[in-house]
Amino acid sequence: MDASLPATLRRAVQTLLVLALAAPVAFTTTDASAQPRRGAAAKVDLVTRGKQLFDDQQYEESIQALSGALVRPSTTRDERIEVLRLLSLNYITLGRKEEAEGAVRALFVIDPKYTLAATESPRFRDFYQSVRDRWEKEGRPGFASEAAKSNLTMTHVSPAQAEANSNIEITAKVSDPSKVARVRLFVREAGNGKFVAQGMKLTGDTARTTISGPRVKPPLLEYYIEGQDSGGIAIVGKGDIDVPLRIAIPESRSGWVLPVAIGAGVLGAAAIVGGLALGGVFDKSQPTRFTTVSINVP
Repeated sequence: MDASLPATLRRAVQTLLVLALAAPVAFTTTDASAQPRRGAAAKVDLVTRGKQLFDDQQYEESIQALSGALVRPSTTRDERIEVLRLLSLNYITLGRKEEAEGAVRALFVIDPKYTLAATESPRFRDFYQSVRDRWEKEGRPGFASEAAKSNLTMTHVSPAQAEANSNIEITAKVSDPSKVARVRLFVREAGNGKFVAQGMKLTGDTARTTISGPRVKPPLLEYYIEGQDSGGIAIVGKGDIDVPLRIAIPESRSGWVLPVAIGAGVLGAAAIVGGLALGGVFDKSQPTRFTTVSINVP
């Protein structure tokens, strides 16, 4: 980018380019559009990624990826079993016994005869056996039936944008709060490091929390929401680690007014710069005027 351009203009153009290159971006979402729609390939990627992260000893990231796969409606029975197995191994390794037992019990609900392979570590096999003993002694109780979980939904409207350093109120509703023990928000600056979890207060069917101002930085904020059952297993959500929801965070700027219209298609980065040039933004000989740039994002 031309270094002779005013700094405020350079920041404006950079923000527009980031928004264009980050497409598709769900700036405003309803219950239908907030749920990622990337098909089976994205789902398989999450399961594969979760296993790879576990093998790489990145346990927290593995849990986030696997939980995302778990709440996707297209996940098959066999995939759910594999996800729960990997989740349990993550939790056992981290010493989080309550959540590990939740994953193992959820797996037994799907397949009561499931056993770990003989090649697995005795540490894992012993844990599974101890959970099975308790589970069978209690009469093989389940969490919620698979049918009840599949009918559970979450609704959420993602803010279109927010001012930098401002607090952002996030709310979500679940269709049957009796099935949900807790709701958590996972948030990060766009593409910057790990998602950080924070709790959401669940009152009735509505969960609420606030993303604090220090986390709200240009150009984008990424997040997803996850509802968990009493065993700590994800059963409903909006967005996930692979397809997070996004809020545009424009940079503060003065001296230039650059309105942006968000539509329903995609305008490439080159077209944005070209549109600015045609509008006379880069021509210092032209009088100062405002140019409207339309960025269409699906």
